[in-house]
Amino acid sequence: METTVHAHGLRQDVKMDGTPTMSQDPVKAGDSFKYEWSFPDPGVYWYHPHIREDYQQGSGMYGAIIVEPKTTDYWPAVDDDQALILADALTDENGLLVPFKDEADHTLMGRYGNLMLINGKTNWQAEVKANTVQRFYIANASSARPYRFALDGVKLKTVGSDNGRVGNERFVDAVTLSPGERYIIDAVFDKTGSVAIKNNAPGVMTTIGTIKVTENATPSPLVASYSSLRTNKDVSDEIASLSSKVAVSKRLSLDMTMDMGSMSGSMSGGHMMPDGSMMGGGTTSTHMMPDGTMMDSNGNTVDPETAGIEWTDTGMSATGVKWKITDQETNKSNNDVKWTFNKGDVVRITIKNDANSMHPMQHPIHIHGQRFVIVSKNGKANTSVEWKDTITIPSGQTYELLVVMDNPGQWMLHCHIAEHLETGMATSFEVKN
Repeated sequence: METTVHAHGLRQDVKMDGTPTMSQDPVKAGDSFKYEWSFPDPGVYWYHPHIREDYQQGSGMYGAIIVEPKTTDYWPAVDDDQALILADALTDENGLLVPFKDEADHTLMGRYGNLMLINGKTNWQAEVKANTVQRFYIANASSARPYRFALDGVKLKTVGSDNGRVGNERFVDAVTLSPGERYIIDAVFDKTGSVAIKNNAPGVMTTIGTIKVTENATPSPLVASYSSLRTNKDVSDEIASLSSKVAVSKRLSLDMTMDMGSMSGSMSGGHMMPDGSMMGGGTTSTHMMPDGTMMDSNGNTVDPETAGIEWTDTGMSATGVKWKITDQETNKSNNDVKWTFNKGDVVRITIKNDANSMHPMQHPIHIHGQRFVIVSKNGKANTSVEWKDTITIPSGQTYELLVVMDNPGQWMLHCHIAEHLETGMATSFEVKN
């Protein structure tokens, strides 16, 4: 099988991006290609194939890249660190991978595995000393599954996101990672014993690993400063300056088409009507109230961190599924969308995930070669100040991004659910030098 390797999140030479036909020719079986990567931003990145990503990545072809900062004070000091790559695998009763289909147009949601993995293992285990500060570089390498990462009973400090440190560190109970997304978190374990690593997603709440916390006769002096939250003014000032520099505005919508009458499986008791609408099941749509709270279609308040996301597989499939990214100005979709920008342009991209889609669900959007910030979610200002290259747009929600086009070349913008990408859910844009 042909392949390429994409270093996800790296802002580097386009010739090393690993995008087939766009930045390089596919590497044929028996041939070789030498990648030379550059690393401009500290943080956690990862690599994976970009041809039949569903098949190759789903078979375990991925790995983490940790980029160390040039200065020792870039991150808060910690006692130890380690990388955690979240993924899943779909296996049969014999523990073997379920064969992949010749085409990826059969699945609505993407391929969810029955096994949840950390660093390629079920029930991954680690050992740390009590009263030390630990850092975890976390990446989601799943084909489709979003994770709600948590350490049972332990507060998490978010210090970094996709492309380096955040502008405002914060304490959280859990972090949501869509496929392709990364976070850097610190934690202190103040009690000995076992701490469960959990996927704390609604309807899932699964233990995916364990951390054994051992006795420590000499607590780390770093614990004393752990409770303070840093503000990284260089990050927040740079991001704050972007709004006044917007050169171009674009609008995208996310939707799908499929062969009518071809759906099989069930969706929470739902079924498809002749006009393609879903009745009695599917993703519960959400909308924002004037006070900023999220409500579902039944009038219930929902957590904005988990609203509009399908955390488990509905088991539905069809034939001829085609997911679309549509330019709302030209009505062109996927590869017919070809934008051109000048180097240095700050581009406002508004992405609407249509709640009235034939199958409303979240889409993790990844932009190659550049970085962006989230300005607003459903018209409400975003308070998390951080550089991103991947973000989940939940069903029924609209996100406004500011993308800094400072890396010349022809690049891809696509959904990072592998099966959606393989059915064409991708556009291209060029940044001219």
